[in-house]
Amino acid sequence: MSTVFGNIKFQSLLYLYTRALTMQKTYGTLPTFLAVRPWNNIPITDTNKKTITTQDITQTAIEVKNFLEYHKYLPDYITINGIVVNQATFLQLLTQTTIKINNQDTTPLTLQNIKQPTTSTDTTQSGTLTHD
Repeated sequence: MSTVFGNIKFQSLLYLYTRALTMQKTYGTLPTFLAVRPWNNIPITDTNKKTITTQDITQTAIEVKNFLEYHKYLPDYITINGIVVNQATFLQLLTQTTIKINNQDTTPLTLQNIKQPTTSTDTTQSGTLTHD
């Protein structure tokens, strides 16, 4: 993804959103800034659910952030309250959750199977995202 910080690799965006939602869960508010750091199609499985809550996504964001910081890689599959999704689907849910929290919207999110990108580049320059 091309941004003012350069091309941000898919996995870097996922990590960025997990950090934002971890802070929201920990402190009750989205961060006013976040440091930007450099760094297949797997379907949603085993579920009859069509929606998921922002609380489910926020809890999973914390777990993924902790996993990434300990193991130094992202899991291929991410389990959200018993629902297994691919990284692309999780990133989509992270972005929707962040927007919903910012808008004080507590309605559930709709699950969609998002196709994994075939390639991704990361030429990210360090910087700060701000929240108005």
